[in-house]
Amino acid sequence: MLHLSFKVLLFGLFSLFAVQTPGGEEQAWKAAMALKQKSADLVAAAALAKFNTDFPQSSHAISCRIEEGVCWFTLGRAAQVLHRMTPTAQERFDKAMSLFKSVTSDHASTPEASRASFMQGQVHLFAGQLELAEADYTAMLERFTMDKSYVGKTLLQRATVRRQLLRSKDAIADLRRWVKEIGAPADQLQKTNSDLARALLLDKQAPLYQAETWFSGDPAPLELQSGNVVALYFFATWCPNCSAELPFLLDLERRFAPKGVRFIGVVDHQQGQTPEVVRNYLTEKRIPFTVFQDGHATSTAYKVDTIPTLALIDRNGNLRLIEKPSMVADATLDMLVREGLEPAGK
Repeated sequence: MLHLSFKVLLFGLFSLFAVQTPGGEEQAWKAAMALKQKSADLVAAAALAKFNTDFPQSSHAISCRIEEGVCWFTLGRAAQVLHRMTPTAQERFDKAMSLFKSVTSDHASTPEASRASFMQGQVHLFAGQLELAEADYTAMLERFTMDKSYVGKTLLQRATVRRQLLRSKDAIADLRRWVKEIGAPADQLQKTNSDLARALLLDKQAPLYQAETWFSGDPAPLELQSGNVVALYFFATWCPNCSAELPFLLDLERRFAPKGVRFIGVVDHQQGQTPEVVRNYLTEKRIPFTVFQDGHATSTAYKVDTIPTLALIDRNGNLRLIEKPSMVADATLDMLVREGLEPAGK
């Protein structure tokens, strides 16, 4: 039996050399899309590029550009290291962006332009270019609303970007608009209402915490952190996503602790997290920053319902962001570090 990846390659080669016979166009399109659905993105991108060369007048031509762009976007994300850009990731993102822009510029009145504009925002978001991402999402909502299914998606993504830009009021407006105008499906409504509840905590004094046990360093109560930027990291010893994201979090701490960001970990007692279990975990994972344990009160106060989660608190003790660590851009932390340090009027 042929190895699966070899079969996918043969399938890809077949799609690349599909002949232009009656029915060949649909055959080539289905073959290219089948590769994409199998996550064979590199071969799929080549098959889609060849399709547009062979069938430039096809009814699939515009969608083909977008699908090829999505392949390059996916490949770009796979080439990132610790959710950050590399030269290979940048090259692939650039290919994706070129394809998406070819749709929004050359086919601006088509329904496909909605998705292309949304995907431009995605490229900029995952490249850490927050201002450009917001501009793309705004353009979609103002100019490319032909495909209504992307209005809701874009509102939610723009809210995410606006939170990272530390513009909580604008993010709240987007979330409320989504609830009012979209409001479905039920699971997304529940998630959006949770995001809204957390957003309503922002730009206010961060809730104080009452630690039961301190680990890995001196106690660091929040009321004594005035003047510091605080990154409150909610995690668990039993959480596989926390372990998977830990290298990114540790790299973030390595780069931003010297700039004055104080990282503090938070765990509770769920699933057998005794103080001994926590101590062993911190030693095993070589976590260098202070960690405390409580009975879930801090998670409740910050409305944290998934882990890992990172809460960012500014030098004045105001809560500014609650987000998955992987979605926290360097630009956001840089903004918080600069606040209060720049000369007046800057």
